[in-house]
Amino acid sequence: MGRVQADVQEYNKNGIVASAEVTIEHAIRFVVNIRTHKDENGKEQWFLSYPRRRSGEGWEDAVIPDEDLREEILKCILSEYKDKYLLEPEEPEVVCITRINQKKPLNGRMIVRGMATVRAAGLTIKGITVKETEKGLFINMPQYQTRAGEFRDAVYGCTKETRKKIEQAVLDAYAG
Repeated sequence: MGRVQADVQEYNKNGIVASAEVTIEHAIRFVVNIRTHKDENGKEQWFLSYPRRRSGEGWEDAVIPDEDLREEILKCILSEYKDKYLLEPEEPEVVCITRINQKKPLNGRMIVRGMATVRAAGLTIKGITVKETEKGLFINMPQYQTRAGEFRDAVYGCTKETRKKIEQAVLDAYAG
């Protein structure tokens, strides 16, 4: 490991593409945002936004890395972002699909129509449900219930593309 580590999370809000928690030499940690703007030709450009703080009527930098460290931070963040979000996920494989409640009418309700097991990214994911409403079929990833009674996905795709690929694979297997 180098002296710079970054944990990047997608954000996609207010011109921020992602946010990275940067750690320098296992001693100092701060957040850097990957932002976009359009240049004079309308081309989208990316840049890193370091922490700032209000000072009088304006803003000033709270973190100012030297040029070498700035370059190392940029390389680390972009590498981490590329590894996490820009690589093509492998195609999920539906291992098993079991149909249930096929004759049960909707009557304005949501009905579980099937259960699926999928293999993706070296994992076997069991308990994916195929559900139907008046709007059509969709899937739910395996869930657990919190102490507050809320349901949360126990496993999920990190990117929108991965989530869509899993859903499409399950719905295609269900339809076939």
